[in-house]
Amino acid sequence: MAVDRELAQKYREEGKTLQEVAELVGCSLAWCKANLKGTKAPSKDKALVEDVRKAGKRTEGITSAEVKFMVRGVYSNLKGKDLEDKVNDIKRAARRGNPDVLIRPYWMLPDRAKECADEMMEFAHEVWQFKKYLADKYRRNFDMDSTYVRSIQYALTALSAGEHNKLMPQGIVSYCRQLSNIYEELESRDSGNAPQPVFMAIDYNTESDSYDSLQHDDLIDLEELDRICPLGMTE
Repeated sequence: MAVDRELAQKYREEGKTLQEVAELVGCSLAWCKANLKGTKAPSKDKALVEDVRKAGKRTEGITSAEVKFMVRGVYSNLKGKDLEDKVNDIKRAARRGNPDVLIRPYWMLPDRAKECADEMMEFAHEVWQFKKYLADKYRRNFDMDSTYVRSIQYALTALSAGEHNKLMPQGIVSYCRQLSNIYEELESRDSGNAPQPVFMAIDYNTESDSYDSLQHDDLIDLEELDRICPLGMTE
């Protein structure tokens, strides 16, 4: 069957990728590469970069969320990692050779930037310490030794980050379903005691990270945390 070359060129000029053109006109990707190499898609990025650059030179700069919104307006077909990669490409291009282009986090208010940054860092430190406390509490609840700490902390981080999580590319729902399948299979096997790790034991319970040292930390009232968020057996 003959390929409609004019239609293929039209799709390409509209900004379709070679793969998209091949699917739309019903030809091979090889045909598109050979016959459309002189037909270039218009550069959407150039206009995007200029808009981001212009906005970034304002007193308040531009937020990462605004850049993402602008990119999605132009590339509505991009999702997930492809969208994030395009957003990062546009950011880099806008900053290149333009040190006065300011792209700030959405949570950082331009008129209270230092206050926002300081408090975010303080809260992040509290979250980090709370995660250590929960990991230690979890392993004590199940009589695990300190070799389990890192795995528990990883699970807490991945599960609490939600959908937009590079630690869990398959998504929170899929991951929880996977966990459910695993524990149901283990229960059906009636496995009894949990197996000991086969890797070399590493003691993460150093003096600075120990459970006892957290008891006296000024940032976290652990008794209050147990009261408002009981997570099984308390120490």
